[in-house]
Amino acid sequence: MYAWQALERGSDPAGSVGASRTEISTSRASPETGYCTKAQHEKDRVTMAFAFASGLLQNAPAGLGAGVRVEDAYWARMNYRAKVGFMRSLECAIAGPGKALANTGVRSQRSGRLLATWEAGKLNAP
Repeated sequence: MYAWQALERGSDPAGSVGASRTEISTSRASPETGYCTKAQHEKDRVTMAFAFASGLLQNAPAGLGAGVRVEDAYWARMNYRAKVGFMRSLECAIAGPGKALANTGVRSQRSGRLLATWEAGKLNAP
């Protein structure tokens, strides 16, 4: 499934979200039910569309597996709790209500180094 396939069906506030596609598989059930309601999904998908359009997030290169590349300084400024919230929003935006992302890598835009992984609703980050 293309990550931003759902965004293409709705409004496109960034104007070019359809050009950004990340192939990320989703599982059927979200490990943390309750966060990603239909209303939250709509809010998070707009937020993440702006993150991609502004360059804060980019698609991970195909050879590096499923994931995103994040602007290094932005990621470094967030504490662990903020990073979890960010990934939860990304998951809700992509997977939608009642679903979860499979394993997703978060990589540095500058170096491509793996900064964290999001697996089953848990962030593994230093």
